[in-house]
Amino acid sequence: FQFHSACVGVCGSHSNRPLSKDADIGFGLLVVVSGTCSTARLQEAGARMSAASKLEESKISPAYLYSNSTSHKGPFSAVAELIDNAYDPDCNATSMHIDLEKINGKPCLMFTDNGNGMNYQTMHHMMSFGYSSKADVGDHKAVGRYGNGFKSGSMRLGKDALVLSRQDDLESVGLLSQTFLERTKADTVKVPMFTWRLPDREIISTDGGDVQTPGSDPYRKLPATNSILPMILKNSPLKTKVEIIKHMNDIASLSEAGNGTRIIIFNLRLNDGQLELDTDKDRHDFVFREFNEEEIGDRSVMLASKAASRQRRSTSTFQENPIRTSLREYCAVLYLKPRMKISLLGKKVRTRFITKELLNSLSDSYKPLGAGRAATRITFGRVRKRGDPYGMMMYHNNRLIEGYVRIGGQKKAVAEAVGVVGVIDCTFLQPTHNKQEFNGGQEYSKCLTALGRKLDTYWFNINHRVQKDIYGNE
Repeated sequence: FQFHSACVGVCGSHSNRPLSKDADIGFGLLVVVSGTCSTARLQEAGARMSAASKLEESKISPAYLYSNSTSHKGPFSAVAELIDNAYDPDCNATSMHIDLEKINGKPCLMFTDNGNGMNYQTMHHMMSFGYSSKADVGDHKAVGRYGNGFKSGSMRLGKDALVLSRQDDLESVGLLSQTFLERTKADTVKVPMFTWRLPDREIISTDGGDVQTPGSDPYRKLPATNSILPMILKNSPLKTKVEIIKHMNDIASLSEAGNGTRIIIFNLRLNDGQLELDTDKDRHDFVFREFNEEEIGDRSVMLASKAASRQRRSTSTFQENPIRTSLREYCAVLYLKPRMKISLLGKKVRTRFITKELLNSLSDSYKPLGAGRAATRITFGRVRKRGDPYGMMMYHNNRLIEGYVRIGGQKKAVAEAVGVVGVIDCTFLQPTHNKQEFNGGQEYSKCLTALGRKLDTYWFNINHRVQKDIYGNE
């Protein structure tokens, strides 16, 4: 820590006020007011800052990478976290490719976008916990808020993640790896990272931080003995510098600017010895092997659950909830108004504008309690085909949080309003940090109750208006 006698000048009228004993300088920043400041006061402040600098930093145990990932009940919400990062305004990608490939014999999930890419500092921020500088840009609302999505999402899908990113003439690589931390017996999370500059691709350091002055270069070449690259090659599926360059070139090919990011997740999670995300049933889709013996614990419970699931499917005319088992179906409705093309296993996802697909659609509104809170539009309508899923599609800032939620008469033993879908963007509710559901509470309960009443009213009116079979001429 270096103590400087003049750091930031503010509030000149208070320049002669003595420093309080409780002045907030514990983070190593002295705010010196403009004007004079006596040597005695500077020495006193310096001594107190020296004492403050001895405070221990809070460490993050490597075990937290796994426990943090368990907030995701299934893999699709983990996938969505990585899609959100590409969708958000700071990245602003127009396309995301999700693939499964074997790299040097190891099955890997690959997420590749053509967004703005990252330099060393922005990648370090992404690898850190709780750091988020995301902000809305016009009507493009940021989904990420908590600085946890990449960590929880990637570690839910596999034990290790290699990140490669290209931004202008810089290419950066980082490794978030439980396996690496176990091998090195690390007592806190450590992330090997490096950056090199095009075209020579010699590794450089990043002294100088985020702030650059005209004519300065915060990057300088590291000595040839640098060990970060060999460390990453030893602990990732890419074993040579040539392989890293190939993947960087793949990223560059996706946009005119050549920027973007690729996340390679390896040591993927298994169910009964098989990959949790199954591509055998459909070579252009990831199907979730629903029941994980490791998570359920008791095999007899798992078998009973499977039998019950088969029974439900055989006795129900309508699909239970396809967005829980098919990643393609989930991605198709992930955003209320899609901004980004998503490709799964080489085939583009046909994103859906649900409100435009519904038959006999009617608009309503819901106004949350509280002064100055605007009414929110709701759209109700019927599905086009018998057997399509139904219920309430509840979004937040364009992102799906809860899908096909049964409300009102749909929850009765003999269900009413079967085949009716409602769509609402619940900007007045707060999603949980993993964006799989809304925070419970009085406001959420009141919202569901009101939506249920409105759906029942729609059902009553439509039955009296349409004098034919509810599914039309099929």
